[in-house]
Amino acid sequence: MTKKYKLIREYPGSHKLGTISWLEGNMTSVKSHNPEDFWYITFPINYTMYPDFWEEIIEKEYEILSFINTRGIIYKKDSQINQYCENNGKVPFFNEKELLNNLVITIHSIKRLSDGEIFTIGDDCVIKGRNEPSDKIKNFSIKDRGLSVYARYYTQYINDIEHFKQPLFTTEDGVDIFEGDLYYFIKKDNNYLLDRMSNRKFTGTPDDDTLTFFSKEKAEEYIVMNKPCLSINEILKISTNNYRIVVFGNRISYLIGDRDLEKLVKSKL
Repeated sequence: MTKKYKLIREYPGSHKLGTISWLEGNMTSVKSHNPEDFWYITFPINYTMYPDFWEEIIEKEYEILSFINTRGIIYKKDSQINQYCENNGKVPFFNEKELLNNLVITIHSIKRLSDGEIFTIGDDCVIKGRNEPSDKIKNFSIKDRGLSVYARYYTQYINDIEHFKQPLFTTEDGVDIFEGDLYYFIKKDNNYLLDRMSNRKFTGTPDDDTLTFFSKEKAEEYIVMNKPCLSINEILKISTNNYRIVVFGNRISYLIGDRDLEKLVKSKL
């Protein structure tokens, strides 16, 4: 993450008070923005030599949406006045600092500013990029460099977690489908119609007459192998030119090649 610094005191050879600098790479170059002239310049700065002059800017990565006290009363944020009050909207109003300093009040929900995701106590979450069990958020804590999320099995910064998502259903070819995913479906009660679906959230599993597939090829293969489409006469017709006769006692059977039968089925679809 790119660090930013603000000049809080001038020194010999420094830029003007209030200059904002962005550190790049290993501190060999910095883009500095002069707040009065609004222009950019590249030059080397060693911030460690001037710790009393350059202050690191800690950009807030979250917004506190609500607090909760030990009695379960929730104080929601009124964004118009940037203060918090009880659910009923009645006075008194409190500012954020007052509630953070209150020993019987804790953070109840926050919004991550990078993507607008909202996290609340009790949400089931996982650590990004890890194949680990999900865990429910127990509480939030503000640290020097950001907001930490505490659960039973992990403690992570807010940017390192995400909500645990249950798949809506699993397709016939074994792929978990989440909201917004593309998949193919076959309606057996509608002449095995094949179509594609997306952005539909099922409250349960698809009905008995609907089959879902992630792969179009797998869906088409299912139709070929399962759709009723041939008559006895059509089977007998193909057997007149390409068949083998097998005698079982008093019965005579015709064996038709798989490829010939598949070709006939595809011609009927």
